[in-house]
Amino acid sequence: MVAGYGLGTRLPPAVEDDDLLALMGRDKKALGGFTFVLDGPDGAELVRGVAEPVLRDALRALRSGAA
Repeated sequence: MVAGYGLGTRLPPAVEDDDLLALMGRDKKALGGFTFVLDGPDGAELVRGVAEPVLRDALRALRSGAA
């Protein structure tokens, strides 16, 4: 989906996961945890309370090319 909007699909190698998570935590949707707007069966859906370990696993997968 990201590539479909013409956006990059790789994480910059110089950016640390801790820095990314700190920035993501400051997002205006991040009220009480990490929050995302994701494409779901009914269109765009707000997904709240994503746990930090899940995000760290996802970042690790992106960096390893397993995602």
